Amino acid sequence: MQKLFLFACLVWLSSCAKTGNDYSNSLPSKRPFFKNGDEAFDLVKSQVRRFHIDENLKSIDSISYMFSANKSYAFVFYTSNKGSSNMVIQKSYVQNVAQNVTTTKCSGTSCSCQVMAIISNTGNVDVSCSCPSCTMTTNN
Repeated sequence: MQKLFLFACLVWLSSCAKTGNDYSNSLPSKRPFFKNGDEAFDLVKSQVRRFHIDENLKSIDSISYMFSANKSYAFVFYTSNKGSSNMVIQKSYVQNVAQNVTTTKCSGTSCSCQVMAIISNTGNVDVSCSCPSCTMTTNN
């Protein structure tokens, strides 16, 4: 059942993926997650280095977006000198002004750890790791 749910989430996320270098997807209220591709690359590059000082971002493969009333999420799939990985960047808003940015990454050796999200019936988003053996790390 968990694998079926994970597969459904990945299909949904891949259908929302943007292509090209313009990662500035806008929320329905017209507040952009990133101003442009350069800002997206710079933010992801800095977050990758915060998680692993010896890791260098090579490219952003895709970004998928998820929105709720006062938060927005960018699921970033990227390639670094250590291989392919992903992270979730979460922005919290008050009156359409970003107040807080949090980045979450899952890692581990016993499975292919990925960050995933579950959306409740009330619209709340819960970010977790794909396997129980993964370690979730969050940077503010």
